[in-house]
Amino acid sequence: MLKKLARKGLRRGLFGGSQLWLALGAGAFVARLVLKAVRKSPEVVYSEKLVAGERLLISHGGRASHNGESEGSAPQP
Repeated sequence: MLKKLARKGLRRGLFGGSQLWLALGAGAFVARLVLKAVRKSPEVVYSEKLVAGERLLISHGGRASHNGESEGSAPQP
């Protein structure tokens, strides 16, 4: 929404001559920049260099026990 407001405001302000739209567009543009600056970047949890031929498997799920069933999962009927 801020992106649309910034684009529309700057277009109507610069090319249309409206000071109100120019102010709204500039404010939306600055707000987008501030939001980008304060957003947290993702935390690196694991990092390792791989040698040619090595693979890394990333999966999401419960931890498996010795019999292949997830810990804490109830048996399925």
